Amino acid sequence: MRRYLILVMIVAAVGIAVFSFPQLPDRIPVHWNFHGEVDGYGSKSFGAFWGPGLAILIYLGFAFLPKIDPLGENYRRFRDTYIFLRDVLIAFFLALWVVPVIAGLGYPINMNTALPVIMSLLMIVLGNYLGKVKRNWFLGIRTPWTLNSEEVWNKTHRLGGRAFLTAGLISLGASFTPYGFQVMIGLVLAVTVLTVVYSAIIGRPSASQ
Repeated sequence: MRRYLILVMIVAAVGIAVFSFPQLPDRIPVHWNFHGEVDGYGSKSFGAFWGPGLAILIYLGFAFLPKIDPLGENYRRFRDTYIFLRDVLIAFFLALWVVPVIAGLGYPINMNTALPVIMSLLMIVLGNYLGKVKRNWFLGIRTPWTLNSEEVWNKTHRLGGRAFLTAGLISLGASFTPYGFQVMIGLVLAVTVLTVVYSAIIGRPSASQ
């Protein structure tokens, strides 16, 4: 039953796009700067349909990636997690898409709160599931050191999972303050740097052996 839920979500998103299109303004916010202020607008057509379009591309892409990945055999080892993360990414981008659409229809939405909340929830989910992702070229913390070593991959993803979970919880709490957007971006950058540096530190000795 769960495997059909994401298809229902995509179909519903297409329906929302078609229904809302005539009522949307000519320009819709599609990008925000470090302060949470709109600094990029898209056309009405782009704003209405980019979410469902991207969701369809992700769905099809996840079906195709294992076929071209040199480490394709590993996908069998975390198939359930792979499908779950596909659905989470689709839900994440649809949430990023539908919030500006709802705002464009005239409903009051505080974007400086909504966007950090959505991103924080994604970090929390990633934090819980990163440790289950096996070595591959497309999903996870992909650095030269993690891709070169199963051990480095596993250790980095265990650390990354804890870091993303902690960052997500902190970011979620900060989302309801005036600095939620800045805290969220800062934590994402910090976790990214942490995992890359950590993989380099533990990976270099094994690479030289």
